[in-house]
Amino acid sequence: MSESLFEYVTSERVRAWFSVFLYDAPQERRPVGRRLHYLFRNNLLVISTPDVWTLGNAFLAQVEAIRFPERDDAVFAEAALVAANGTASLLPSGTMFWVASLGRAVRRTGLTLPASQYSAIDLRSGLVLPVRPVVTGLRAVDRLVELFGSNEKADRSVVDRPVPVDIVFSVAPEDDPVAPVSKATALVRLAGGVMNLPKLTQTALDGLARLIDQAECYEIPAGKPAEMAEVVARTMTLRGA
Repeated sequence: MSESLFEYVTSERVRAWFSVFLYDAPQERRPVGRRLHYLFRNNLLVISTPDVWTLGNAFLAQVEAIRFPERDDAVFAEAALVAANGTASLLPSGTMFWVASLGRAVRRTGLTLPASQYSAIDLRSGLVLPVRPVVTGLRAVDRLVELFGSNEKADRSVVDRPVPVDIVFSVAPEDDPVAPVSKATALVRLAGGVMNLPKLTQTALDGLARLIDQAECYEIPAGKPAEMAEVVARTMTLRGA
């Protein structure tokens, strides 16, 4: 990773420290069960995954996000694009981390979580887009796979095409059951996580409005990870039925 990113080193300092822990034991010494690799940003666990390719993409997403507040080519939001039963939803990043702590149990709910906690929203269409990379020409992820292998099936998704959002979730201030909320409420809550809102101002709000106009909006109660995963999965499954 350091080798791949060397040409992007500057004298400017940012308050972001990354730690990558890769499981690398000989085959005969590996314990029963999945081997997990870990990515931390400062003291926050960003992702734990058995797949090196997924971890590499999660790391690059974190590096790209450092510049999101300065960019004006999309709305960059701390909202994760979650999939289930053919339905795409935006979930607050903090809630996604909470749900992800379930590990393999997430899959049993039918949810597919993304490798990135961020979403790039098109200013004109409101679709979620692949992030246009600023850091280009890297072989970092390919190199990781060469060094450590990638025998596990990728357990996180990566946005590789424009995606319409079917549901926008937010977290209820009280422990009420899952319930619809107004599009205005959903817009205000989603805007609270927009990293380049000071840069784009009204343009960002207009882009978010286009996304929300096409989506159903719900709030879910804060609770235990398993409970929140179940509520999200059930709501998305009913939407896709």
